[in-house]
Amino acid sequence: MKILKIKSGTKIWVNNHDLNDLNILLKSLNSEHLLDSNYLIIPQGYVGKIVTKNLKIIIEPSINYLTNIDYLRLILNDKLADSQNNSLGYDKNIDISKFIIDQFLANLQKLVKQGIPVQYKNTQIISQYLQGNVNFFESFLRIKLGIEPYFITYTQKIEMDYFVMRVIKKAYKKLIANFPNYQQFEITKTLNYISNESIRVKRLKNIRLNFNKQEKYLANAFEFACLILQNMSYKNIGNDLSFSLIINSNLLFEKYMVNLLQQSFPKDTVKYKDSIKVANYKRQNQKQILIAPDIIYQGSHAVIIDIKNKNFDRAVINADFYQIYTYCKALNSDTGVLIYPYYQNVEPVIINPVFDEKIRIYALGIDITQSLTFNVNKAQSYFIENIEPIFKYG
Repeated sequence: MKILKIKSGTKIWVNNHDLNDLNILLKSLNSEHLLDSNYLIIPQGYVGKIVTKNLKIIIEPSINYLTNIDYLRLILNDKLADSQNNSLGYDKNIDISKFIIDQFLANLQKLVKQGIPVQYKNTQIISQYLQGNVNFFESFLRIKLGIEPYFITYTQKIEMDYFVMRVIKKAYKKLIANFPNYQQFEITKTLNYISNESIRVKRLKNIRLNFNKQEKYLANAFEFACLILQNMSYKNIGNDLSFSLIINSNLLFEKYMVNLLQQSFPKDTVKYKDSIKVANYKRQNQKQILIAPDIIYQGSHAVIIDIKNKNFDRAVINADFYQIYTYCKALNSDTGVLIYPYYQNVEPVIINPVFDEKIRIYALGIDITQSLTFNVNKAQSYFIENIEPIFKYG
């Protein structure tokens, strides 16, 4: 088997005899668009591992101070991590599939032991009798129109068979179907109470759910379940069962930063990916141009934030500056912030446009390389201390 190590944001030539296997594999990962004729094109920020019968491609971050595990650990941020068991402490050289599977099973095991959180579901009942919460308007109409039974009421039913748990069960079944040795009796027994309702995997791509602090194991298990369902593919290679995995680390970093800011500034508004029309033009039909800053922070004043999964040592490149400046002008804000992943705590870089004294732009790095929960909290606190004055005073 030929083994290649490449960086994110590059492309490689694939021999004709490997094309068919590679195309089938990429389709199973919903990533067939990465193959263009004989070229495998890896977009900036995509990381993981691709394994076919004759080829093994390991895709590592293009940022030289980061590893794939650094990105995956972002799922286990301080609001969700188990600080007592130090669940962030993984060797950077560990196989990324082992990290995902271990974390999925560890959090699922703790979830089962703790007890699956229940949810309340409203059930509509139409009857001749008053019970539960009555919909008086609809019931009155039915009485006036002589439609029997007259009363529409709602009752709340406690259940643990809901969407998040169905996703977790589907991922667990996929895992043990390929790796039976990972099956755990208590997990299997508990998940038997969850229905086997079909889950559209593509639906998981853009879904964002909010979990409270008491649901940390549920949140973690769900995040890793989504990775197993969307991003992992298993295939028999000779006598071994191998896997492939493609992850967009840009989204992992974005999601991490949005969660961190929302949790750190709960009284303020943190809008994520709000599309705003900035221009019209005519070509065949009337067209419009939209912009979607990663984050619009609205506190004492508006701050435009763009999250850049790039090398902070080379910040700020021209394109980053032009983009954040345009966002600020379009949204009438005098403050822009560029956020980059980094490997240490550093002070913000201040960028003053010489042609526009009204706008100030900052570049901030946040250390995402720490594996100890204490150091993760320290890095996050340092970042918040740096960005808080910007939010207050610009």
